[in-house]
Amino acid sequence: MSATSLAFQGPLPPSFWVHEHVALRFYRTYLKDFGENYRTAQPEVYYAKDCTMIMPDGSVVNGGIWEYVGRELYGGFRKVTREMLGLIVVSDEGAGTHDIHINLITSLHKSEHDKVDLPQAFTYTLGKADEGQGTLGLQFRKLRCYYDWSILKQAKAQVQT
Repeated sequence: MSATSLAFQGPLPPSFWVHEHVALRFYRTYLKDFGENYRTAQPEVYYAKDCTMIMPDGSVVNGGIWEYVGRELYGGFRKVTREMLGLIVVSDEGAGTHDIHINLITSLHKSEHDKVDLPQAFTYTLGKADEGQGTLGLQFRKLRCYYDWSILKQAKAQVQT
């Protein structure tokens, strides 16, 4: 087993986004689509059909993650933006996987002038893409979420009233 790691502490400089590591190139593409093309991007480009997402409370979402995130988590907000604070990539060349550990601030925009900042952390596991799917031969195989879910729920309740 040959493992390598890359670590970046933010705010991340623009030069970070031109790094050529395959996992960072994949994640850069994902962030762009998540931020700019969420409603039109194809989920299979990023998420494997059998990808699991483990929520902060330990519950598990199996499949349909792109839709779940858009509808259940961030649906109703005018806009969702992110500021990357730090990122670590651990690659296992033998297994063909990359674990991406990120820390960020997600801003949930309730209106043009009102937002809630939600500190979040995630661990994404990238692996070989399903045949005919993916980006750069990779897809998310697993996602683990770490954040205070009550902040998100309170903000959602305010935009739904």
